[in-house]
Amino acid sequence: MRRVVRLSNFRGRRHSTAAATQASQLDVLIRERATDGAICKDTGLTYAAKYDCSLLDGATVLDEATGWGLRVPNCDLTKAAQFTKDDVQAIKRVIQDVRGILTFPNQQDLHPKDHVAFAAHFGTPEKHMVANGLPDHPEILEIVREKDAQIVFGEEWHSDHSFQPLPASYSFLRATAQVTPYGTNNTEFAHCEAAWDAYSDTMKQLLLPLDAYHSAGKAYGDGAKYGKTTPNSREAMLETSSMTFAVEKEEEIIPDCIHPVVVRHPETGRDAVFISETFTNGIVGMTAREGLEMTRLIQNHVTQPQFRVQVAYEPHQLAMWDNRSLIHRGLQDDTSAKRVIQRASVSMAAPPVATRDFLL
Repeated sequence: MRRVVRLSNFRGRRHSTAAATQASQLDVLIRERATDGAICKDTGLTYAAKYDCSLLDGATVLDEATGWGLRVPNCDLTKAAQFTKDDVQAIKRVIQDVRGILTFPNQQDLHPKDHVAFAAHFGTPEKHMVANGLPDHPEILEIVREKDAQIVFGEEWHSDHSFQPLPASYSFLRATAQVTPYGTNNTEFAHCEAAWDAYSDTMKQLLLPLDAYHSAGKAYGDGAKYGKTTPNSREAMLETSSMTFAVEKEEEIIPDCIHPVVVRHPETGRDAVFISETFTNGIVGMTAREGLEMTRLIQNHVTQPQFRVQVAYEPHQLAMWDNRSLIHRGLQDDTSAKRVIQRASVSMAAPPVATRDFLL
């Protein structure tokens, strides 16, 4: 059964509830869970004590069954420019220990410059290669979905910017005041390291030598889902959002990149599958049909329920995740209200590194 990351057992509904009732329920749930999951099972310490970092004060694990994810309620990201190297190292350590997902609620005063400043601690903030960012902060992509809109940007499984030579290492997605009821329109993650670990040795031997093509054109080129010439797709999305596209012609799409199918995380040494149907456009050395079928076979394995969790959004919450360990998609199960989110990403310091150690 699919796991859903929540503040408690409150289940989001597919239809809207009164805003006041929802806010009241959410406040109660946060109070009830004030100490739930706050102790590291391996040490018996709080997360702030274990990592010697006051920014983690009050942090609680998101998914207790797996230990994946951490909710960090008392970290003021408006002060990101003042974070020390030790603070940043602690956040890097904890996000790897909880397998790649952190959430930071209560960021009501977060300005785009603070959003970028926080992201910059973890790499070089980058503009989206295809869609335009905010005018004054081009590193931030604002994704607006109007009420009743049916087109969702990022609704298929993907790793951010995998079509670039230096894909995104971390992404930072902030929900504004305009979000749908809690527990709806979540971000769903699939854990590519856990999926790799679950493969048989035979399957690992098959995948280890492979490289894959990653293509922006597969999503944004002519005839693609968000392509300029695709009927009722890009046009429909533009009509129901404030998004604009920097790329208007097929020849402006950046060339395909080649990345290993299995990569090693540079900070943890853990191996993960690095592939997704959104941007993976073939397997080197295979026919187009073989590459498509192999990509689907891998993604179907990675996205099995036991490897998935969801993050639900409160207003003014920021979620941070590691694209080197996870693929993700945006869900759409409530179109009753306008939804505005803002995302920044930072690029990897070096191209993804292949794992070849276990080849026979």
